[in-house]
Amino acid sequence: MGHHVSQKQVVVQILIRGLIYFTSMVSCAVCGCSHRTGNRNKPASQVKFEEQNKRPMKFFRFPLSNPEKWQKWVLAIRRNNFTPCKYSRVCEIHFEKKFLKKGVRRVGCISLSPDAIPTIFPAHPPDLEKLASKT
Repeated sequence: MGHHVSQKQVVVQILIRGLIYFTSMVSCAVCGCSHRTGNRNKPASQVKFEEQNKRPMKFFRFPLSNPEKWQKWVLAIRRNNFTPCKYSRVCEIHFEKKFLKKGVRRVGCISLSPDAIPTIFPAHPPDLEKLASKT
């Protein structure tokens, strides 16, 4: 006796899978940065980075459990009225190489050193740079 799946069950499964796919997409929280996870519509700079490094770009969570470090990250990315949540990420291009550690947990895995703060912002709009230099 075969297992029968109703049309409603199929639609629910498609919606659940779509929701999981949708919620697993990550974008960089830095103003002006368009890097994101997934295979669709990646900016040319990210495609080039991933081809050169032979791996996907890494996105790091804000250090929510460390208020002092969290505040440094928030100030560093210079976004007005932005409060990072557990889904907020910063892509690896905003960190100096000295902060990136390879293969600490697993071979090929990239992690951050404990003192890592995002400091590289090539895509910041010029007006934002002028404003930041006044503070």
